[in-house]
Amino acid sequence: MFMMLLPLKKGTVSSEDLTPEEKVIELSDKVSSLEEVVESLRAALLLSQRSNEALKKLEEMGENKEEMREYLLEKERQVTELHLSNSTNARRVQDLEDQNLKLEDTINDLQQSVEAFRESLRTKEE
Repeated sequence: MFMMLLPLKKGTVSSEDLTPEEKVIELSDKVSSLEEVVESLRAALLLSQRSNEALKKLEEMGENKEEMREYLLEKERQVTELHLSNSTNARRVQDLEDQNLKLEDTINDLQQSVEAFRESLRTKEE
């Protein structure tokens, strides 16, 4: 991926105007976005490799209908297993998100209780 340097418009901040901390944050953001691009490219590459392998396997089978049928049934079984696994994981994620919300509510309640306790201590001291 190539980045082009564009002339700065009036009122924009150049990288020279940034503090070192701001530069680090900016570079960290760029690294994060580039890592996401790399991950998506890796996923696309893996998908392409699997597609190529499947096509080679189909080509090797040629006219053997029974072998072709078994291969397709196996792939369908794998897809079904992935769907079931995905559903299970989605349920687990939802359960964990619900649990996190409950824990956040508990934390908020406890923080309010602590703050109320501190306030009562302050009023007793006065």
